[in-house]
Order: sequence, then C-alpha cells, then structure tokens
Amino acid sequence: MSKIKCNETNCKHNSHQHCTKNMIKVNDIPKCESYEGVRDEKLVDTTLLEEYGDESDMSSLDEHMIECDCTRCASNYSSYCTNPGILIVRKNKCAYCSSFKNR
Repeated sequence: MSKIKCNETNCKHNSHQHCTKNMIKVNDIPKCESYEGVRDEKLVDTTLLEEYGDESDMSSLDEHMIECDCTRCASNYSSYCTNPGILIVRKNKCAYCSSFKNR
C-alpha cells in the first residue's frame, strides 16, 4: 500500500492533494490512467477539510493500492507499486507519477 499526494488539481478524485480513489492504475509511460478531469473547477471534490501543503511528509494521507504496468520502475513488484509514497503531477494536460525511478 502506498500514499498518494496528487498535484493534478483538475482531477475529479483530487481533494486538497489527496486522492479520493481507493485504487489507481499507472501505465508504462508512467501516466495515471485513473485520472478523470473535470470541466468546471467547482466540481473538484472538496470533502476533506484539511489542506496539505507541498512540504507535507504524507504521514496523514490514506494508503492506496496502486496497480502499476510500468515494468521499468524500481518500485514495481508483480504489477503493484511498493513505493510507500508517490507524487502525481500534471504534465502535458495529463497526470503522471513523478516518483518513477528506473530499475
């Protein structure tokens, strides 16, 4: 299980840098395939009342299952992420796992 800090603020599963999905999938690029954009920023889930700053150590974030098809990543073990905490960032209008490290 991993903790996910997400900077993709246009994803409907992002609530103050917290991913509200129980399980996400990362492909071989490594792009977050669970990303679902919102057309209106007002639709972004705001169920959490806490704000997580960029300096957060992720200790208060929930753990998630991360299915990962990126076999080039050092944290991939049997198609699941073993990294204790990952960061998802916006790049080219998509969400990517910036915690990727080559084997």
